[in-house]
Amino acid sequence: MKIIIILSILFAPALTLAQDLKIPAPGKYQFHGQYSVVLKKRYEAVYTGSSEGKERVEKLRSEGSTCEAKPNSFYLCSQFLNPNGSEKEIADRARKVFEKKYFQFFEIQGEPKLVTKGDSMEFWEIPQMVTTDQNKYETYQYMKSENIEKIFLGSPAQDTLNIDLDGLNYPLSLQKTESKWVYYSYLILGRYTL
Repeated sequence: MKIIIILSILFAPALTLAQDLKIPAPGKYQFHGQYSVVLKKRYEAVYTGSSEGKERVEKLRSEGSTCEAKPNSFYLCSQFLNPNGSEKEIADRARKVFEKKYFQFFEIQGEPKLVTKGDSMEFWEIPQMVTTDQNKYETYQYMKSENIEKIFLGSPAQDTLNIDLDGLNYPLSLQKTESKWVYYSYLILGRYTL
């Protein structure tokens, strides 16, 4: 009897914590056309072996870029830009990726297992099979912090999903080259629901 009471006391906190997880309901989560560009960053490589290059780095810094020295007299300057009104080309590319991808969650097979608990973050292993357009996973990692909850599929993670109250968001990173020296990086969240 004492063993049962001790075990109940030891495991009760983990079970209570597991109830707070937003584990996806079984079903096929698909993209239904909703997405948002949440980050746009401009990169420019500058050769500083000439006075023009050094002046360009100073100009970029004065416009808000962060410039980092690289080998062979190069600097890589970067600046976050407003993602609103991002190019149609990027939106079209993202939409094509999102439309092909799906996440099929099956019934959970057992209790979530608390793997790591820190001051501000927890990692759980969830015994719930998930299939995607490309892979099948028997379990997944669930990360919970004060403001963010994520699912990591695969080890190392091959797909990541951000969780909120009524669906999943799939983050996609895309790049667009403007010239030999300039490119843009975008982070787009695609909304996936049942």
